[in-house]
Amino acid sequence: MDSLLTIEIALPARTLWTALRRADAWFEDRVDAFDDGFALGATAAELAADSQLCERLASLIGTTPGLAGLLRDGMGADPMAARGGLRLVFLHDDTARPAPGDPDADTLLARSLLAG
Repeated sequence: MDSLLTIEIALPARTLWTALRRADAWFEDRVDAFDDGFALGATAAELAADSQLCERLASLIGTTPGLAGLLRDGMGADPMAARGGLRLVFLHDDTARPAPGDPDADTLLARSLLAG
């Protein structure tokens, strides 16, 4: 049975703002803003059918510190095709300390996970 994978990440204000600006530019019709953050998502079928959507989502994930690792851990051994889709929830928390990352490597990881 398909299940929607929801990944939540808490980010300090500056990092959250950067992610929101990027998401707003690339996914304007998919961004759901709320008081302390925002969310966006895509179905597995949309990701499989739209390479630009997949690439932009991989870039957003890769440039948000710690998010690629959370996606990898959340997916486990299940490919994205076995999921109903992906919902990313970005929350504001100034005490959060995102894991350091390598945007290029994290984008490659996200791309491979989304394509699977």
